[in-house]
Amino acid sequence: MKRGICPPDKIGFFTVGLSSELTTVDGELKSISRGKTKGISYFLEAPYGYGKSHLLKVIKTIALEQNFGVAQISHDGYDRAFNHPARYIHYLYESLSVPGYSVRGLGEVVPCLLRSPCRENLLSWADTPAVRWGIGYYIRRLASLGDGLDHFNFKYHINCCDIQCRGGAYYYLLFERLKILSDLCRAIGLSGLVVLFDEVESIVTLLPNIRSRLKSYEILNKLIDGREFPYCCFFFAVSPDFGHRLANWDFKYEYLIYKDYCPEGCKFMGKWANNGVAIIKIPKINKVNNRDLLCKLRGLHEYAYSWNTNTKISNNFIESFIEEAERNSLLQREIVRSFVNVMDICQQHPPCNPATELSIQVHMNLVEYFRSRGLEVIDKRPSGGALWIVGGLELMNLLRQLADQGTTFRFAAKGGQATRERPAWWTRSPI
Repeated sequence: MKRGICPPDKIGFFTVGLSSELTTVDGELKSISRGKTKGISYFLEAPYGYGKSHLLKVIKTIALEQNFGVAQISHDGYDRAFNHPARYIHYLYESLSVPGYSVRGLGEVVPCLLRSPCRENLLSWADTPAVRWGIGYYIRRLASLGDGLDHFNFKYHINCCDIQCRGGAYYYLLFERLKILSDLCRAIGLSGLVVLFDEVESIVTLLPNIRSRLKSYEILNKLIDGREFPYCCFFFAVSPDFGHRLANWDFKYEYLIYKDYCPEGCKFMGKWANNGVAIIKIPKINKVNNRDLLCKLRGLHEYAYSWNTNTKISNNFIESFIEEAERNSLLQREIVRSFVNVMDICQQHPPCNPATELSIQVHMNLVEYFRSRGLEVIDKRPSGGALWIVGGLELMNLLRQLADQGTTFRFAAKGGQATRERPAWWTRSPI
């Protein structure tokens, strides 16, 4: 919680303000559990910090409770670029979670299934023509050798790690491997497969040219066709940047140029423009829901550290804290992180009075932080823009440390007007 992120096993307890969205998702999953074969897909749209990744985690919890297998991936513009499936298929397989098993990844789940009542169903599926000389071969070998040997080599192939080094796009591999994963889930008695795609807006913010983006749209156009992926549920988390770029597409001119190069990608853009895709817009958490969330955090902190929080963190203080957070335009993750820090300080220093002595912004200002490291900083946030840090990929490790603390930067290879088209990283975090 000190990072502003909810623990996965208690995600439902800390979820507020998303009841209608979760009702929609729950209903769709139940329809597939009852026998609906056609797959579903939804785009979860919200600005940065509104809880897209949090909602994906909640969906994962709901899906596991309804007997679905769940795979997930967070995209970027590099080793998990959306238009290069061969680079990230193994991430999907290594992230697979199956109800009833604490291990994660198909390579780890298969040995457990071979020791369960699902063994015969799994081996029968592994002997079908579609997978007999692929994943099925390694599953059968794993079953025949028993538990006494090192199975690393078999798990390596079962997790599809052997295909990540191939060049080219290999789009068909993604569709083929998703269908294999879905069929396996059905073979072992699950309702189907749920796949969670996070940071999908990286298609428009990180991919360098229109051809890369069109190929990504081609993949999306295939995935949203429920007839192609029965018993599958796909959820794509995107920021408004994704829709804005599609809205700025010049159909009269650019469509004529690229319709022959990538017709399926152009079809997806047309579907988006004509409201042909299902979108769930995530609302900002209101003051009432925020108060409920912070009260839950207060009660949990009191239980964990055995101290009386009401003497320092009163209901009136929580109201004032929320108002101050709104004035400072703090993101939801930053509100949680700051509130937990305030409670930690109060618990460790009893004389402290948070109402008069503590500031919500307890972290070093980002501008000061980067300037202290000799980096060029351009702050356009007061005029509604972004905070820019001029530099290339050499800053990735430094910025990943901030991402772990809840402040995410995006890379723009060509920068922007503020950076005079120099490579730079940007964020809209108010801290």
